[in-house]
Amino acid sequence: MQTMKLLPLLALLAAPLCIAQQESPAPQQTEQTPFTVADPQLRQVLQDAVRAMTSVTELLESVHDKATADAVADKLKIRNALLDELSFGLQYIPYPVVMHAMSANGITQERTEGIQKRLEENRFYGSTALAKAMGAPAYMAMEIAEPTAEDLEAIARQLKAAATRMPQVSGGPGLSKETAWVLTPELQDFPDLVQQSLTNAERQGQRIVHDENGDIYLMVTLLLTREDKAMVIELWFKVNIPADTQDDATPTDNTPETDEVEVEEENTPTPVDAEADEAPEDEEFNPEDMEITVEAGGGTAEEEPTVTPEQQAEALKVFVESWSALVTALNSISDTASADAAVPAIEAARARLQSVSDILRLVPGMDIIEAIENSGTPTPADMEQLQQRLEANDFYGSAALKRALLQ
Repeated sequence: MQTMKLLPLLALLAAPLCIAQQESPAPQQTEQTPFTVADPQLRQVLQDAVRAMTSVTELLESVHDKATADAVADKLKIRNALLDELSFGLQYIPYPVVMHAMSANGITQERTEGIQKRLEENRFYGSTALAKAMGAPAYMAMEIAEPTAEDLEAIARQLKAAATRMPQVSGGPGLSKETAWVLTPELQDFPDLVQQSLTNAERQGQRIVHDENGDIYLMVTLLLTREDKAMVIELWFKVNIPADTQDDATPTDNTPETDEVEVEEENTPTPVDAEADEAPEDEEFNPEDMEITVEAGGGTAEEEPTVTPEQQAEALKVFVESWSALVTALNSISDTASADAAVPAIEAARARLQSVSDILRLVPGMDIIEAIENSGTPTPADMEQLQQRLEANDFYGSAALKRALLQ
């Protein structure tokens, strides 16, 4: 079964970012242990990461029902995207330094694990948006429901339609042992074809079943999501092996033969398990012996250009205004004529954004994110939806609009 990936901050807490730099278990830091990051770029990366992870933690702690879960989903996606961008730079900062910085800001493994446990136990409060924002499949926010007669009829129609692509197949629709599809050696790919014909179907497991008559069946368990519910169905395939052939149509299965059918789950080791396996247990760590200074490439750190608070404030003002103008122009598009008419405003907004790009490159990512959210302008998630609409409609036939957005 697919499981939710750890929160970005929990993954950071649970496993070293640079294994080669950590040859002993993560230490408990003390006030006497100096941790410094000399390189200004890496120092900014660490500060931005801690700030973003603090924001993620606080957002998730504010979730207590579906409304609050839905409300934080888009904000969480934006912050996770920022953390993904910062992850490359974080690889060059020793793990204990990152741990110390997070701990100093109240981000602990116990805290993040508690958040994750609460959300999972409450099925993300029914918010599929939050589940997906955290990298979990949508069904983890749904109650598992029994398929109705109408559901089964609709699924049977889909299965029979898929079977028409292999005229030699017989049996079906396979929703019970009595209606199993008949598998012959030349139909080895049929179970995969059938699964692909069902929208939002995820294989949970499969088993070989021998019945009392000596017949062999392949039983595949699928989880299907339909609108706001998830349901489990079984697909049955009778394995028909001709007596005069050496071919074996029986799918590979290493599980014990049994009439009992169970869904098998994959237990993937977590980063915590990996760390526990790799960390030597016979080494002692003395924090008083440790002093870490990080510089880029092991050389002399060069100071990154800086911006004044006034320059940053002005750049953020221009950014928010331009962003809002760009979204307004895109929202006005509904046909070729309106697409062509919006081009001048789009080009002007992009030119203003470009004019402050050098300054914005030096502005912390969370400052930009918060500037958008505090201004009430559409979020990057809204912009993504706009982009998908324009692309789906082939830019409404406007070559000028396509050039303005893609150049």
